[in-house]
Amino acid sequence: MARDQRLIIGGTLLVLILTFTLVAQLADTSQLKPLSKLTGLYGGSGSAHEPIGPSDGLESVLGNITPAEEDGFTLIAPSWKRVDTLPDWIKHYASGDIPSLRRMIIIWPKVQGDAPTSLLDNVTQSNYPIPVIIDQREVNTLNGRFLKIDAIKTNSVLAMDDDMLYDPKDVEFGYQVWREFGQRERMSGFIARATNKDNNAYKIGGLKSYSMILTKSAWFHTDWMHAYWSQDERMTRLRKYVDDHMNCEDILLAFIHAHHTRKSPLYVKPYKMVDTGMKDGISAAGDHLKHRAACVSKFAEEFGQDTLVSSDAVFQRMLDNYG
Repeated sequence: MARDQRLIIGGTLLVLILTFTLVAQLADTSQLKPLSKLTGLYGGSGSAHEPIGPSDGLESVLGNITPAEEDGFTLIAPSWKRVDTLPDWIKHYASGDIPSLRRMIIIWPKVQGDAPTSLLDNVTQSNYPIPVIIDQREVNTLNGRFLKIDAIKTNSVLAMDDDMLYDPKDVEFGYQVWREFGQRERMSGFIARATNKDNNAYKIGGLKSYSMILTKSAWFHTDWMHAYWSQDERMTRLRKYVDDHMNCEDILLAFIHAHHTRKSPLYVKPYKMVDTGMKDGISAAGDHLKHRAACVSKFAEEFGQDTLVSSDAVFQRMLDNYG
């Protein structure tokens, strides 16, 4: 099914190119609002406090749908040995150009030493329109990026790495896609990946469909943080697997999400994307894809081979000079 509708809101022309493919009859798109009935995108009568409906069927896993203390979203990012570039990265997002961004939380593992005074002074003295919190933590774990802390007042979190740069307009648009179509049922974000169910290969390019959105840049509901940190035996064991391999917390979240919702994530295609960590990040290791494929195999054993749900849907904002 393909739909193409242009929305003129606040003088800005946007387009959502929406095509969904049912894969093994698992990609249920019945909960998507028809584009002709959108009311909340960039204003209107919609509200981030309003749930999609009285029930989304996830209460047994996530609890009841409850209003957020604040609307909008919180950007949370772990930082590792990027003292020189971090101030400019923070400034890029905290300068007030993203209307729905409410707060930034930078996770600073103290195993790399205390956050330098120069960084703390920069955050304190810059007087950014968006509050910035440096959350110094004693324990260094990739699982920690999904830990719900009191400073998160919104229902939406944008998990991002501190080496990713996007146009603020793309970031705002990405949040609005999640707000209208995602909520607790679907993750959304800028980096899509796929797997081969025959051999659990991890695919990063030449995709005709996708089944994961990486938390290198992804929105999800904060209730999934509680699910990720569930103290049941399986989740405790799988978090240890992530710690032991120092990898794949994003793949684990994708499996948990799909396992309970039976729905695909949503890919938002940005116009501009700069990854400054291509040379020194975890993904720069030569055996990175091998480790990722091993994680896919492990989680498929735990949750089922057909857990991940594929889609070919693409959301992209329309540029001002379209046509």
